Amino acid sequence: MNATVKGYAPSEGGKLLLQHAQRLINDLERSQYEIARFKQGGLVGSLKIGCSPVATDCVSQAILSLLNEMPTLHLNIEEKVMTPLLHDLLAGQVDVVVGRVGGRALQLPLNYQVLYTEPVCFVARPHHPLAARAQIAWSDLAHWRWIVWPTGTPIRISIDNALVDNGVMLPENTIESASMNVSTNLLQSSDMISILSLRLAQRYASQGQLAILNLPKIEQKGSVGDVLA
Repeated sequence: MNATVKGYAPSEGGKLLLQHAQRLINDLERSQYEIARFKQGGLVGSLKIGCSPVATDCVSQAILSLLNEMPTLHLNIEEKVMTPLLHDLLAGQVDVVVGRVGGRALQLPLNYQVLYTEPVCFVARPHHPLAARAQIAWSDLAHWRWIVWPTGTPIRISIDNALVDNGVMLPENTIESASMNVSTNLLQSSDMISILSLRLAQRYASQGQLAILNLPKIEQKGSVGDVLA
């Protein structure tokens, strides 16, 4: 412990010890839950999955395949952006995380496996003034308010790098949102624009909810993978 003006605070070693203690508590709570299910006649087996918005399609397909093989498996799925999900993984609150891998995520003591790599793209509502244009320059984006993912998330790092490559500054009036639902509602109700992974954008476009803007090719790509402690 370290003495501070507000009392005692854990040292770096103390923080690590507390993290392991919290993980042990979470494992014990999960064991008690599975024992209770076993006593009730249910087969033991549960999996807690952390999923970032970019990986929802991938996770949904994997869940369907998993349930075909293990129909009695109890699943718990939590959707967040990657940074808090990775801390949940370190604390033992989830078993596996699926999402965009990169940036700060790679600095954590975790095991990563890349599932696929895909580019990012700009999107807007289907009847946005930019949606019908066959060609859009980067400078055209400056006239619209942007919705971006929080600083430090892998997809945000990808788009920040793309902006640097194209000599574009991030507008000052941007909205940072970690909620896919809020972002989608804002896009559909206004002339704001946003950035999504191509696979997710194509799903929204096929449903008529969003349009992919015809910008020059964005070279920055991100890897989507699963992460284990």
